[in-house]
Amino acid sequence: MVDPDSSLFVASWQDTGALEHTEITGAEAAIAWARKRSERVVIRLGHDGPDTYFSAGDREDDEFPRWPPPRRAASDWWSPSDTGNERSLSGRWSVQLGLKPQGDRRLGEASADTFAEHIAADGAVDGITDVERPTPASIRITAIVAAATRIEAEARGQLILDA
Repeated sequence: MVDPDSSLFVASWQDTGALEHTEITGAEAAIAWARKRSERVVIRLGHDGPDTYFSAGDREDDEFPRWPPPRRAASDWWSPSDTGNERSLSGRWSVQLGLKPQGDRRLGEASADTFAEHIAADGAVDGITDVERPTPASIRITAIVAAATRIEAEARGQLILDA
């Protein structure tokens, strides 16, 4: 199971309105976010089966054991650094994002600025450091992305491109 103190948790909630979605470091902070929105809260500390799920809400869920899980030795928790996925001290990563035309569509000169503005408008982006046109048909932008790890920053960059 992941270390509940240092792992990044994806939290989401939806009632009748729009889906709320965020990423929060630390299980207790993620649970607090969820408890503000729902009486039933389930947190998952791994992918290895039902014993990694815990009921953490004000309303108990008989399907899962109550939060918190039994304490383990620090060496028993999986940490991102165990796989080379270290955290950035600043929480910021430089990520290159590229756009190429699909089919016969060519990117015009104005498209580079439009693409850069689209990326810069994302809440996870702290700035654009470079805009390049390696070929007339492609754009490459280097952005500073807020994320705990490089893998998370690259995944966030892909989400920005897909939006």
